[in-house]
Amino acid sequence: LEERVAQRAMEFSELEAKMKASVEEERRILNSEIETRDDRIKNLEEKVEELANELESLSINENLSDISTVKKEYPPIAILESKLLDLQKSHMQTVDELSEIKTKYEECLHEIHELQTQLTEAQL
Repeated sequence: LEERVAQRAMEFSELEAKMKASVEEERRILNSEIETRDDRIKNLEEKVEELANELESLSINENLSDISTVKKEYPPIAILESKLLDLQKSHMQTVDELSEIKTKYEECLHEIHELQTQLTEAQL
């Protein structure tokens, strides 16, 4: 009986040692897998950061392109204001010319009327 107890104690010690070794091995494997996973996560985060920077760069370039396109399509406000002033001056000159022509037309009509009157008197 004592031999069996001693043998069981020895078997128990062996199993306990195997279990400790197994637990240590599992911890080592788990730590290795965790490190591998952490490295992959770090690499993915770096790639995401690179892509985000690239997208931001592309967005900035696109915005700059859009701004330059807008500048090409639409002249600056100062140029438009200058053109508007020129058009207003031209409009005023045209209105003045129209007024002068209208006055001359009325004078011509008056002169024609006088000439008709003189012609009528001369015929009588």
